[in-house]
Amino acid sequence: MATPLSSDMLNLWLAFWRMVAHPGPPFFEGLPSEDLLAWFQRVESGCRDLQIPELQWADAAIFFLIGGLRKVMAGQKRQLSTSGVTYWRWELFKAALTRLHGLYLYSNLSRCTIPTLIL
Repeated sequence: MATPLSSDMLNLWLAFWRMVAHPGPPFFEGLPSEDLLAWFQRVESGCRDLQIPELQWADAAIFFLIGGLRKVMAGQKRQLSTSGVTYWRWELFKAALTRLHGLYLYSNLSRCTIPTLIL
């Protein structure tokens, strides 16, 4: 298992990725026209290229979420942290975001919050 990056180093790598990514950084807002599975693959590929440990892929993904999705997923990450979970496993993160994205498509998440997702 790879040693996790410090929070500062992770943020530095993510800022670098945002500046140099081609065709552009993998921002994801959750619009119906956006492909969530393709976005997961872009995040995975970029994390591998930057040698970000898989333990921190969820943190990297949250960095590139926009709007309501980011707010809710960052809140879920904080909730996990307060319960003693240091890293959100990538597969569990993807499952949670997939469920949330489904809700996002059928509601207006930008104006409401979902207090707790089933993780």
